[in-house]
Amino acid sequence: MYDGTTSELVGEVGSPAHSGGVYGVAWKPDGTQLLTCSGDKSCKLWDVETRTLISEFPMGSTVDDQQVSCLWQGNHILSVSLSGFINYLDVNNPTKPLRVVKGHNKPITVLTLSDDRSTIYTGSHDGAVTNWNSGSGTNDRVAGVGHGNQINDIRAAGDFVYTAGIDDSIKQISVEGNTYTGVDAKLTCQPRGMDILKEGNTIVVGCVKDITVLQDNRKVTSVPISYESSSVSINPETMDVAVGGDDSKVHVYTLSGGQLTHKLDLEHLGPVTDVRYSPDNKLLVACDANRKVILYSVAEYKPPHNKEWGFHNARVNCVAFSPNSELVASGSLDTTIIIWFVNKPAQHTIIK
Repeated sequence: MYDGTTSELVGEVGSPAHSGGVYGVAWKPDGTQLLTCSGDKSCKLWDVETRTLISEFPMGSTVDDQQVSCLWQGNHILSVSLSGFINYLDVNNPTKPLRVVKGHNKPITVLTLSDDRSTIYTGSHDGAVTNWNSGSGTNDRVAGVGHGNQINDIRAAGDFVYTAGIDDSIKQISVEGNTYTGVDAKLTCQPRGMDILKEGNTIVVGCVKDITVLQDNRKVTSVPISYESSSVSINPETMDVAVGGDDSKVHVYTLSGGQLTHKLDLEHLGPVTDVRYSPDNKLLVACDANRKVILYSVAEYKPPHNKEWGFHNARVNCVAFSPNSELVASGSLDTTIIIWFVNKPAQHTIIK
């Protein structure tokens, strides 16, 4: 510690303060105490005047429990673990944080909602999955053995959540237990998107070389394709399956008894990046790399209006319907989200 006016050395805190590198320090607002965090997987609280240890916060025993930053904000004492977790430290009980925010420290690649919309599931580039309470924001990391690498899609279905990873597999998460169940359906190539038909416990997976149908978590059929799929959506009323392709087409199949039969193709002017059927099963929306969002009526697979939804300035990455099927949201590489009105196709709202 140094004198702030003269820059003279006042003294050291601890000898040493930690057994590993010290990566952060934070002052108590009144200047009487100092918080330090270290690669030795601990945080420590020091009395500034006497330079003695007040309390120690053990943060775990794994490499990810190394403490890389800290902050003293008002009455809140926080530290950041190497895992990316944010810990609210409790001075009255140093052995247990008040709260741990278990977010991601790698890019989030997928997101889905539970059936009752009370829980948000996010997956990231490193294979981590976190659930978030949509009302309170509280969260927890999904336990168990997951993919360990990038997750390309995630879907919720009743008591389970399914993830598709670049390790060429589909895995299952128990909603109640918040852990991977051990179900591991192996695929012949990398999955890019999937959808679930709850009746019959059927999953249709779009991969880079084929479309695979799983029933009861087992592969029942596989259809070779000449394009790379990007996304999959199932219409449970018509049993149509829409698959987005990098060949600038939406490929529509009919699902019957676990078998897929080609029905028709819908032409786009750029690679199709996402497809979604509406909750009322009457509409299909698709987006592409040519900045367009195109709505189709399922009855004839033709646009229900003559308005062009093309207000994005870059590739459109994803689309989704509102629960009442009256709104469509699209997210783009141009960093905007646009809300489109199904019944008023000339109207839209841009969120920046």
